[in-house]
Amino acid sequence: MEEIIYVPVDTLRRFTYQVFVGLGVPEEDAEICSEVLLASDLRGIESHGVGRLKMYYDRIRQGILSPVTRFEIVKDTPTTAVVDGHHGMGHVIGYRSMRLAMDKAREYGLGTVAVRNSSHFGIAGYYALMTAKEGMIGLYFTNALTHAVELSKLPQVEVYVVGGYLRGVSYAMVGRLARQALDGVYFDLAFLGANGVSLEHGVTIPALEEAETAAEVVRHARKTVLVVDHTKFGVVTHGNIADLADVDAIVTDWPLVPSFSRALEELDVEVHLAEGGD
Repeated sequence: MEEIIYVPVDTLRRFTYQVFVGLGVPEEDAEICSEVLLASDLRGIESHGVGRLKMYYDRIRQGILSPVTRFEIVKDTPTTAVVDGHHGMGHVIGYRSMRLAMDKAREYGLGTVAVRNSSHFGIAGYYALMTAKEGMIGLYFTNALTHAVELSKLPQVEVYVVGGYLRGVSYAMVGRLARQALDGVYFDLAFLGANGVSLEHGVTIPALEEAETAAEVVRHARKTVLVVDHTKFGVVTHGNIADLADVDAIVTDWPLVPSFSRALEELDVEVHLAEGGD
């Protein structure tokens, strides 16, 4: 049986803070990053807690993330703002953006801030809870639909977004209704995201209902492309989407370990590095 080691919260908080500071993150920002990660673990959301620290460490070392966050307000009105995060620490960008929105809401009753060039920022719920603690209502959203938006502009392409929402020429659905709607529908190409990619357990995500819907999409697709960053490999979550033998290609951001690459080659799965990968 696997041994479980318990670490005091304060010890883990100090360690996480010291790692960020050692990477060049300013002390105040390191406190924000550490607090967001610990808040995730304390709420039982292990997928976005301190277990992600190695990912941030790697991305700062690789130059993907800037440890010093340049928070630039590029457009500002009494109730709205647009922020450029310049690829800094997502937790810091998220925290400051929500603070900015809250300041506007206190004065005018509403505050809305849009962010560009941010990065992974932990659990979105942390930032919404910031408002609740001060007697306000806050909504926080993140977006990974850029490619779907661009594809939806093409007249010859119909985009189905499963488990997400995209306005325009698209359909958003999940669960039983989605599976019914997919009956008799077939796709030339399906793009999938995932929280885990394992040789033994295949492609997985935490939400079982979404996994069932995504699995239905794979069964209806002529070709399936998996888009995941390197931190997802070797991870297993609850809901299985597909076996790796059902995946035609994988797009990721960092070279895989040789053993994983050989196994994928034997399964005839193509591996492509996204721009910025080596």
